[in-house]
Amino acid sequence: MGIRRFSASIDASVTNAYKSNLLYRATGSNMGGSDILEVFSLYGQASSASREEMRTLIKFPVDSIYSEYVSGNLPSNAVYYLRMWNAPHGETVPNGFTLEAKRISGSWDEGHGLDMEQFLYDDDGVTWASSSVGVGRAWISQGGDFTGTAVTQDFDGGTEDLEMNITSFVSDWFNYEASGTGTQNRGVVIKLTDLLATGSTRSYYTKRFFGRNSEWYFRRPVIEARFNDAHVDDRSDFYAANSASSDNSNKLYYFNRPRGVLSDVPGGAPVIRFFGTEDGQIPITASEGIEITSSKESTGVYYVTATVDTQLETIYDRWYTQANVCVAVGEIEVLDYVPDESSDIVDTVINITNLRSTYSKKETQARFNLFIREKNWNPSIYTVTQECAEDYSIRPSKIYYRLRRVIDDIVIYDFNTDTEDEATLMSRDINGNYLYLDMSALEPGYMYEIDFSVKIGGRLQVLDESFKFRVEE
Repeated sequence: MGIRRFSASIDASVTNAYKSNLLYRATGSNMGGSDILEVFSLYGQASSASREEMRTLIKFPVDSIYSEYVSGNLPSNAVYYLRMWNAPHGETVPNGFTLEAKRISGSWDEGHGLDMEQFLYDDDGVTWASSSVGVGRAWISQGGDFTGTAVTQDFDGGTEDLEMNITSFVSDWFNYEASGTGTQNRGVVIKLTDLLATGSTRSYYTKRFFGRNSEWYFRRPVIEARFNDAHVDDRSDFYAANSASSDNSNKLYYFNRPRGVLSDVPGGAPVIRFFGTEDGQIPITASEGIEITSSKESTGVYYVTATVDTQLETIYDRWYTQANVCVAVGEIEVLDYVPDESSDIVDTVINITNLRSTYSKKETQARFNLFIREKNWNPSIYTVTQECAEDYSIRPSKIYYRLRRVIDDIVIYDFNTDTEDEATLMSRDINGNYLYLDMSALEPGYMYEIDFSVKIGGRLQVLDESFKFRVEE
C-alpha cells in the first residue's frame, strides 16, 4: 500500500481580529482546543483602513515519520502532502485567493481555548502575540515566526480542500533528525499570502478546515506520504522483442524468502540468465547480455528489466547468486506482439477472489487478489471440464484502486495516477493483480467499498464492479 498518513499532534488558530466592541484586538486569545481551524483577512471593519487576520498553526510528529523512513517503511522517493479538509459553514466563503504554508521557526504550545467568536482571553497557549504563556514567550514577529520558501495553493471557489506538496519541508526536517543540519520541526503556518492579507483592499472571510479534534475521523489534518510500492511483474505478460513495438522490455521480480521472511541474498544482488530448457543447457541471449545483474528494490526484493529476442514459445529464467549458486527457476510463456485494432478496453468481469466480509483493524497487510476475465468468455462444455478461465491481463494498462466509506461516500484513497508517485497502482504477479491494505488506518465499525480503474493511453476508465467489506476492532 503506497499511502501512509500521519495525524497532527497539535494545532491552533491565532488572530489579531477586533473583538465585538471593535475597540480591542484579540491578540491574547487562544483557540487550541477548537475542532475547527480558520484562515481569514478582514479589511475596513473597525475603520476605513483597518486590517484583521487569522492564521492556523499545525504540527506533526516528524520524529515518528522519520523513524518509519529509517526502518524502510517509507522509501526515499516518497512524496509528502499536507492535507486539510474544508469545513462547510453558513457564513461568507471567500473565493479567488491563495493560501501559503511556511515552516514555523519557534516552539509553541497548543492550549485549550475554544472561543472563535468572541475571542475571550484564554491564558494557556499560543496566541497572535505569544508562542505560549509566560515571560519571554512573545513571538519575534506577532502572528508567528516563520522561515524558508513558502508552498502555495490557489482556491478558486473557496470550498476546496487543501493539498500541498511539502516534500521539501519534510526533507529539511529529516536532515535535522539525521544530523542537526536542517530545520527543526516546529510545524507549519497556513495563512493568506502577504499580498492578500496586508496588500489588498478586499476581505477574505472566512476559510475553515476541520482540526485534529474533529469528530470526523477522515477529515482531521494529516501529512500523507505517497509512493509507488507496486511490484508489476511481467511473468504472465511476457513479450518477445518485436520491431513493430517500442515497448519490448519485461520486468521480472525475485523475492528471497528463506523460511518465509524477506532477507537479502548473501554476497550481493542475484543475476538472471534465460534458457530454452528447464535444465539450463540451452542459453538464450538477452539484448543486455546473456546475464543480467538484478537491482535491489528493498530488503529481499530484486528485479530485472530484460528484452529477449526469441522464437520459442516457452523459456526459463534461472536466478543465481554472485557465487553462481542457482536459487530459483521459473517458466515463462512467451507472447507474440499483436497490434490492437481498437484503443478501447475489452469488456471484463472482475472479482476479488479472497474477499472477506469483515477485517480486523489489527491487520496491516490485508491482501486483495483481483481476478479479471473477458466478459464474453463462453467456453464449450469440454473446455469447462478441462480448464478454468484465465486471468485477463490488460497491457500496457495500469490498474488502480479507490477506497470509500459507504455510509457517507467519503473517499479515503482516490485513484492516484500521478506519474510522480502512483500510490494506488496495483501490483501484478503470475497469478494476477493484487494489493495490500492497512486496516489500522481505517475507522472501525464501518463498511468500506473498493473499486478499480484501468488506464490505457492516458485515459482512465472505471470498471463496473465494486466490493464491500467491514472493519472491526
